[in-house]
Amino acid sequence: MESIKLPALLLLILALFSTTNLAYGQNQWKYYHPNNSGLPGNIVPDIIIDSTNAKWFATNNGLARLKGNTWTVWDTTNSLIPNNFIQSIIKDKENNIWIATRNKGIVKYDGINWTLYYNTNLGYPLLAINRLRVDNNNTLWACSQTLGLLKYLSSINKWVRYYTANSGLPDNSVTDVQFENNIKWIGTVQGGIARFNDTSWTIYNHNNTPLESDFIERVGIDNFDNKWFCTRFGGVAKFNSDQNQWTIYTSTNSGLPWNNTYSIFFDEQNTKWIGIAGGGFTIFNDTNWVTALDTNSTTVGDFKKDKYNNVWICASEGVWVYNPQGIVKVYENSTVLPKSIALYQNFPNPFNPFTKIKYSVKKEGYVTLSIYDITGRKINTIVNNRKSIGEYEIVFNGAGLSSGIYLYTLESDDIKITKSMILLK
Repeated sequence: MESIKLPALLLLILALFSTTNLAYGQNQWKYYHPNNSGLPGNIVPDIIIDSTNAKWFATNNGLARLKGNTWTVWDTTNSLIPNNFIQSIIKDKENNIWIATRNKGIVKYDGINWTLYYNTNLGYPLLAINRLRVDNNNTLWACSQTLGLLKYLSSINKWVRYYTANSGLPDNSVTDVQFENNIKWIGTVQGGIARFNDTSWTIYNHNNTPLESDFIERVGIDNFDNKWFCTRFGGVAKFNSDQNQWTIYTSTNSGLPWNNTYSIFFDEQNTKWIGIAGGGFTIFNDTNWVTALDTNSTTVGDFKKDKYNNVWICASEGVWVYNPQGIVKVYENSTVLPKSIALYQNFPNPFNPFTKIKYSVKKEGYVTLSIYDITGRKINTIVNNRKSIGEYEIVFNGAGLSSGIYLYTLESDDIKITKSMILLK
C-alpha cells in the first residue's frame, strides 16, 4: 500500500474544517488490518455502529464486531453464516443484524439466533445481493445483481420482487436504494436511476438528465433532501428534486480526483465524504475539496461516524479511523490497558458445541491460541498472528470432537497460559 501523505493532507483538512482547540497530542489516524487486530479479512465493504457504539464489519472472511476492547468473529465454523464473504450489513429498528453473503443468501442475527434466507417463496435462491437497506417502516430491502429489487414482508415471511418484467425498474442489476419518506430512489447498473413511490415509476438516465453515466454505484440523500448518485466513469451527480435541478461533479469541473465514485456519507455539517474506486476518498463541504488516502489501489466502501466523532472508513485494504481533532476512545476503555497477557475462562462451560474464549495482550506482538486434548495432543490452532494491545474474543466450535476435557493455551513471546474446558454432548 502506498503511504498516506499526511503532512499536506492535515494542513488541507485543518483549513477545510477551520477547527479550533485541536487535541494536537492525539493521532488523527488509526489503521486496522488482520495482522494488528481481530479483523478477520482485509476487504471490508460495509460497517454499522449500534446503539452501544459497537462496530460491526462485513469482511471477506466473516462478520466481525469490535465492542469495547473485544473483537468477536462469526463465520461458517461457528454460526449459520453460509459464506464468509459478506457483501453488506444493516441493523433494523428491532436491533436485528442482517447480512448479505456472496451468492449464499441473507442471514438475520438477533443476538442469539441465526436465520438463513436462501430458498424463499420466490421459487429460486437469493443470490448475489449487493446491498441491504431498511426503510422508515422497518422493512428490509435487498438489491440484487440479477434479481432486481427485493422486499421482505416479515409479518407473512414472504419476499416481493420488483424486476423489469413486472414493474418500471429499468434494469435487473440493482446496486442501491435509499428512502425519502415513501419514495424509493434506486440505482442500477445499466438503467440509471429509478424513482418509485409505491404506485408509479420515473426513470432518470443520460437521455433525459445531465447524467454522464447510467451506471449508478451508490445512492445517498443529504441533510437537505438532495439526492446524490455515485457513478462509474461519470463522477457524482446531485439532484434537487424539488427544483428539478442537476449538478454534475467530475474530475474536470471540480476537485474530484477521479470519476469512478463508489460510496458517499454525509456528516452533521452536511459535509460529503466520497469514496473513490481505486482512489481512496475525498471530502467536500460545498466549497472545498480535500482528497485523503490518495492511492491507486484503495476502494472505500463505506463510512460511519461513532459517538466520539471518529469516522470509520471501510476499504479494500482494511479499516481506517479518522478524526481531525484527534481520535477519541477508539476503545471504550482505551485508557485502561491490560497489565499482562491474560486468558479467561471460556463461556459457557460446559459447552455444546460453541464456546467463547476471551484473552488480552499487554503489547503488540505475536500471539497463538491452541486447543489440546487431555493427553496434550494439539487439536487446532485458532489464533496465530500478530495482535495489538487490547482484549479479544473468539468462538470455538467443538462440533467435530467427542465429549471430554480439553485444554486451551495462550502463548506470546514471554508467557504461556493454559486453562481447561469441558465439551458435553
